[in-house]
Amino acid sequence: RVTFEMPDVELWYPNHAGKQNLYKLRLKLGDSIWENVVGFRSLKMLRNPKSPEGAYHLTFMVNEQTVFARGLNWVPADLMYSRNCRESYERLIALAAHAGFNIFRVWGGGMVEKDVFYELCDRYGILVWQEFMHSCSNYSKAPEYLAFKRDEGEAILRKLRNHVSISMICGGNEMQYYGEKANSPLLEQYGRLVEKFAPFLPYHVSSPDLSRPGERNHGPWHFQEHSSYNGHFRLLASEIGCNGMPEYESLRRFIPEDELESMQGQNLNFHFMIQSGNQSQRLPLEKFDIVSAKEFCAASMFAQADAGEYVFEHYRRLFPRASGCFFWQYNEPWPTCSYSIVDYYSMPKMAYYSLKKANAPLLISLKEDSWCITKDTFQAKCFLTNDYESLHGTVSVTGMTVSGKILFHYTCENVWEHGTVEVMELQEQLPGNTGGLLLVFLNFRDGSGETVFENTRIFGLPDFKQAFRLPEAEIQAELAESAENLCTVRIFNIGETAAVKVRVSLPDGMEEKVFWSDNYICIPPRSTAELLLETSQKPEAVNLTAWNLRRPLRIFSKS
Repeated sequence: RVTFEMPDVELWYPNHAGKQNLYKLRLKLGDSIWENVVGFRSLKMLRNPKSPEGAYHLTFMVNEQTVFARGLNWVPADLMYSRNCRESYERLIALAAHAGFNIFRVWGGGMVEKDVFYELCDRYGILVWQEFMHSCSNYSKAPEYLAFKRDEGEAILRKLRNHVSISMICGGNEMQYYGEKANSPLLEQYGRLVEKFAPFLPYHVSSPDLSRPGERNHGPWHFQEHSSYNGHFRLLASEIGCNGMPEYESLRRFIPEDELESMQGQNLNFHFMIQSGNQSQRLPLEKFDIVSAKEFCAASMFAQADAGEYVFEHYRRLFPRASGCFFWQYNEPWPTCSYSIVDYYSMPKMAYYSLKKANAPLLISLKEDSWCITKDTFQAKCFLTNDYESLHGTVSVTGMTVSGKILFHYTCENVWEHGTVEVMELQEQLPGNTGGLLLVFLNFRDGSGETVFENTRIFGLPDFKQAFRLPEAEIQAELAESAENLCTVRIFNIGETAAVKVRVSLPDGMEEKVFWSDNYICIPPRSTAELLLETSQKPEAVNLTAWNLRRPLRIFSKS
């Protein structure tokens, strides 16, 4: 054992909490040289306020800063494990970092990942909740099995323990649903191994551990009305989500044309499109009038995005009593019609961008009961969640029809302190003939007038039957290089109709290598929006689509 000191060390912080300062450690013994990248940080787990006596401490504190765990459930990136390379890992991990996430739960039904995964989590500031490879089962008590798992567990801990991103070791996933006990020989053995080989890391028996006060089951994993999410509470919601279809262009890569026409068939079933029970992807789509596979995908993605954004905002408002929310799930190991927010081809779905908004350091959110307004009255509470110490600025909430008619407009100027505060309560009687949708634009401008946060919530009036039959928007756009590796897409809504869910994309093959600052946006009439595109290869053209744009619009670079 060699001990040495590092004066004035610069600490490593999770994504968006500070810099990811890393050092190269070089050891030489005789002619042998070993190098590794290391970081330094303190880690504590704090008790959640008002949690039951004996409950797990579930609040992450890194370098004396409490962290709301903006989490994702990570599954293997490819069923053909050998195909996972640095490029594929980096694409997924960088996407998560761009969207403001700060922790992966490496699900116990998956695998201990390759070294490069943890190296990249170190570099991008993504904490890792690592589970041993156990899920949904009651395991053997045989001495031979326990001996094998002891050796395996030691090897895993030696492999992972010096990565600065590793923040939690867990026995496995949902084992107690299937009869496993918290004091089983296997789980107690893991506790001893962590104490011996990584005593500086917290250990949880399982996720969830139903033997501990305050622990509750995972889920739900399907669309629910907002009112049901309003009552959802976990000290840390380590697995909650909603299923949704991928983009239509992804779907065409693995589903035959004849099944796309009817959105029914064996291939869709084999690729995990759930069509029965409470997780049926058709249930929320009953609110829509759908006549094509493209509309089916768009509506399904919107339902997933709406549910994911709403539940994440709900848990942001509950902090610090609830200390985090982990969406199920982030990625896919093969092409599916399922739960991920980034599909197998690394294409972000609509929910990715909705959750990016919900992760914003300064967040304006609405609490209401439904995504549909059936009684001509809009009722909601508006909240501001501020991760900054203090910020002067103005909150504005504007309700608008698709035709551009402003139905209500509220503003509130204040010096907003750290934490969550209710800004205002909204109750508005809506006129008839509103065009089928209510667009609620949320905006925060700081004291200098700069926009810090903006988002649009969409409500059905009384449903979404008109969502794909809206008056057509008139938009123009331009593509220009703004800086090295950055391009700007400016979108001009020149008409009198709002442009709803405008998506900007690249030609086939290029979309999987770029990062958009935002997407699926709503643009009021006579307004302009800008999206940034980060790419190593400047595109010659971009494509624009929208719910109320009849044909895609292709824009070519100025140069």
